[in-house]
Amino acid sequence: MRPEQSKALIFEAAERLIASQGAASLTVRGIAAEAGMNPSLVRYYYESTEDLLIAFFRQMAEEHSRKVEEALCAPHPLRALWNLHTRAPSGLLTMEIMSLGHRYESIREELVRHMDAVRKHVSRALQDKLSGEASCFGTNSPSGAAFIFLATAAALIADRGIGIHSGNAQAEEIVECWLDKVESAM
Repeated sequence: MRPEQSKALIFEAAERLIASQGAASLTVRGIAAEAGMNPSLVRYYYESTEDLLIAFFRQMAEEHSRKVEEALCAPHPLRALWNLHTRAPSGLLTMEIMSLGHRYESIREELVRHMDAVRKHVSRALQDKLSGEASCFGTNSPSGAAFIFLATAAALIADRGIGIHSGNAQAEEIVECWLDKVESAM
């Protein structure tokens, strides 16, 4: 098996594990067992669990960045970004990876770098779009609106993941109303 194939199997196993058992299940031994590999092969590619997790997160971040770029090219970029961040199955996966940022400084640094880039993309999409009429959030600040937009999406994903529903439909309705106003002003 070629190295790229082995690494792909390792990442697929990591994704399955984190989706089914959470971030705490991401160990070299656990991932190796899920991938049907010897742990020594996983360690051949990644010296430590942290190295493996960083590589796994970087792959996820690259894929997410690609999807953000696609959303920005859509006819309704803000709506596409909202759908990406609230309806994609990877949202819960991202929340689990974020929990790893509390345990590993290197992952936290990668998370900060990636999320700052995503917020900048969303802020740019909002630039010059926030007129007084489009300001349901009470701000004409693209960076502030981007934060609220992404934080609301993350909260919805986190709530869905554990079965909290109270107020979610109403929060989603507020953002949908705001998106309608912003996009009609475009």
